[in-house]
Amino acid sequence: MTVIETRSLKRTFGDKIALDGIDMRIERGEIFGYLGPNGSGKTTTIRILVGLIRPTLGQAWVLGSDVTRLGPEVRAKIGVVLEDHGLYERLSAYDNLDYYGRIFHMPTSTRQRRINSLLRQVGLWEERNQKVGTFSKGMKQRLALARALLHEPELLFLDEPTAGLDPEATVMVREIIIALAHEERMTIFLSSHNLDEVERLCSRVAILHRGRIKVMDTVENLRRRFSSPKVEIVLRDSQQAIRAQAILSAQPFVIQCRVNTDHIEADLRRDGTSDQLLETLKRENIVVEEIRKTNRTLEELYLYIMHEGEETCD
Repeated sequence: MTVIETRSLKRTFGDKIALDGIDMRIERGEIFGYLGPNGSGKTTTIRILVGLIRPTLGQAWVLGSDVTRLGPEVRAKIGVVLEDHGLYERLSAYDNLDYYGRIFHMPTSTRQRRINSLLRQVGLWEERNQKVGTFSKGMKQRLALARALLHEPELLFLDEPTAGLDPEATVMVREIIIALAHEERMTIFLSSHNLDEVERLCSRVAILHRGRIKVMDTVENLRRRFSSPKVEIVLRDSQQAIRAQAILSAQPFVIQCRVNTDHIEADLRRDGTSDQLLETLKRENIVVEEIRKTNRTLEELYLYIMHEGEETCD
């Protein structure tokens, strides 16, 4: 089932083009990563998809409904966590959730049971009666996530959901997101600058640049399309690492080579191989103890696609 679809979606603000022809389809149960630098159009896309602003041109559908005509029945199936958390700071954490539960016309017993469960889930049960104005940014972020999940939506939009969270809370939120997608088949649209988090969570990603999607695929497919080979080399005599680095850096099949603590890392050109590395070092009487291929991280792929691979991606 297609949960989100856009066709030639465009949004301008005066003379500024925020979105310039966005096409995408997101299916039920996906955790979809939406990436790009500040000002690339990520938040504008989310605001259009949840009905806060209208597109200038193009079309978009959420849960089968045109985003320009999202009715209460569709909004009731959507949860949203934006940078502006939208919490009432003079109310307690519990009263914030109770207020939003009443807006969604949740029965009292259901509302109370759901609030208690979510406050425990996001680690705020002990602080349930404290005013939100006394909360840290990370605590507010967790409460905003609880509010977005209160009415058990089918689709969840998350804009930087772990910004300001400590490592323990980040892991907690990550586990909640995984459970929602895998156990409840919730669709999650995730915008984040935390590329390690996106790589761990997302089934597919789109990389946005100047209002256009440069690439949209799984991380594994992006590795196949844009990643040159990367290998780690462990020498029998680590004292020869600097010499080996200089030798390999001079080879035409090596992009760059660097010493990293107990091993050497080499980025090869697409036609470069591990055998070429071994033969080169063997000729110089440098003995290799171990050689292993490693995967590019999403962060490395992102930087390559945004900069070095710009012509290749268009």
